[in-house]
Amino acid sequence: MAIVAKIRGGLGNQLFQAAAMAHFAEKWSRRIVLDDVAIIRHPDKSRRSWLRKINLESLFLEPNLRWRNHTFSYLRSVFSPNVKDGFFLDEAAVNRLEVPSQSLEIHGFFMSKLYLPRQSMKIHENTFKEVHPAFMRVVDKNRNNDESAGLHVRLGDFKNTPWGSLRRDWYVKALNLLIKDGISQIDCYSDDLRELEEILDPLRGKLHFRFPEKEKAMNPHELLLVLSSYNNYVSSNSSLSWWASYLNQSFSPKIICQWEEHLFMEGWNYLSV
Repeated sequence: MAIVAKIRGGLGNQLFQAAAMAHFAEKWSRRIVLDDVAIIRHPDKSRRSWLRKINLESLFLEPNLRWRNHTFSYLRSVFSPNVKDGFFLDEAAVNRLEVPSQSLEIHGFFMSKLYLPRQSMKIHENTFKEVHPAFMRVVDKNRNNDESAGLHVRLGDFKNTPWGSLRRDWYVKALNLLIKDGISQIDCYSDDLRELEEILDPLRGKLHFRFPEKEKAMNPHELLLVLSSYNNYVSSNSSLSWWASYLNQSFSPKIICQWEEHLFMEGWNYLSV
């Protein structure tokens, strides 16, 4: 019996789906197949299969998930586009299901903390694959560094979505809180560095800003690893930024965010404008 989860979206979305599938694999005592054929050839490189660069067994501790073969899945979608593995279920239907009795095909974003494993998820030495050495050096430098912070600002396509980007003055307010905590240096990450520099203008002279991606942009899995390494971190409202906060490697990190209840975690600092 095949239970196939159709992976979609960017890396943060993909991680929420993987977490949900690990949850249901345990609940149903079934193995689930992750199928990312829809995004492996996506024209937007940020949406391609970066989840395959993450060792899910390391992250979820034996989640009973496996990947569908790329070649088989792609050829099947081209030559038999109407063939289904079984009944299609969205997130609401999956949650109503007790135990699958037939083949299923699952679609959904599953963006909720409800699907997180009971044990805390931790980054291990082999969790991330194929990380550029320059970015590993950034991670190593961030360990036990209480004088710097990471800032992630999602702009780009978010500005044209119903939820939009967080307001500029929200980021300024968050950075002013870090100044009060004695932070002097901010490492800045964004999909639009030009606009980000405009957002930071009111704080020039109060903080020293660095832009680690100015020379070489990080792939999404590399960005996730680096963002998760800061003791102090200002999160955007992107799902990748949420995972960077959740997987934070510090013993007692300070996370500043504006996540709603279904995604807000205990110990984080909620900041309104």
